[in-house]
Amino acid sequence: MKKINLIFLGLFFVASFLFLGSSCNYSSDTKPSVNSNQPAADSSQPAVTQNNVSIENFSFNPQEIQVNVGTEVTFTNNDSTAHTVKSDSFDSGNLNPKDTFKYTFSNPGTYNYYCSLHPSMTGKVIVQ
Repeated sequence: MKKINLIFLGLFFVASFLFLGSSCNYSSDTKPSVNSNQPAADSSQPAVTQNNVSIENFSFNPQEIQVNVGTEVTFTNNDSTAHTVKSDSFDSGNLNPKDTFKYTFSNPGTYNYYCSLHPSMTGKVIVQ
């Protein structure tokens, strides 16, 4: 009698598992839904999209940003010494601690910049 009960119990669990599995409507091919109003993420682009760069600990933070054409980017010296923000397109001159420099990126492209006082400090603005 115990053997028959175990068989029925086993069949019950198998049937329950199959029923629950089929009612979940899950497939390994299931893909998450994507909101068509938002562009798909592009792993080749920087993850950070903002218009403020902090100069701190002898580095630009974030080191790379992405902005739209016409965006004004603000560079703020939060370090204890003077720095610059210099590229082929712009030059902040010396920025003392707490000074800011603003630049509007009017054309698409990649703008590499550096601190002329500390050339190992580098950054990049990608304008789309």
